[in-house]
Amino acid sequence: MSSVYFVALIVHLLSAIFFVGYFLLEVILLKALYPKLTPEAKSVFATRKVKMIFVSLFLLFLSGGIMATQYLGNSMGYFADGLQSLLSLKIILSFVFLALVLYWYVIVKILQKSLPLKKLMHPLSFVLLLMIVILSKAMFYI
Repeated sequence: MSSVYFVALIVHLLSAIFFVGYFLLEVILLKALYPKLTPEAKSVFATRKVKMIFVSLFLLFLSGGIMATQYLGNSMGYFADGLQSLLSLKIILSFVFLALVLYWYVIVKILQKSLPLKKLMHPLSFVLLLMIVILSKAMFYI
């Protein structure tokens, strides 16, 4: 294992802990607390949240891409064995999640409109993230 892979692994794990932990917190705890917050608190929380989410998402994709080059590629293939198949599925689900995030960003932040299906975004995102985490753990056992 090269030192670049090891650094990417540590960055990926820490980013994933933060990112998935945030969605767990959002779906379970903050949903109940959010209506009780003052408008000032909501504004401060929302501004910091968006910045942290995008930084951790960027780090997740960057470090994940670095690590994926160890298992996928031209000479190794993409679906040659169970690990590669699950890793490829994980990457596909990650890009679906990224599409949801970009969809939210364009609608809410750029166009400044109300998000259709707003109540489904966080639970759907959380389910996608859980599937990605499960695939991450399963791919070294299949």
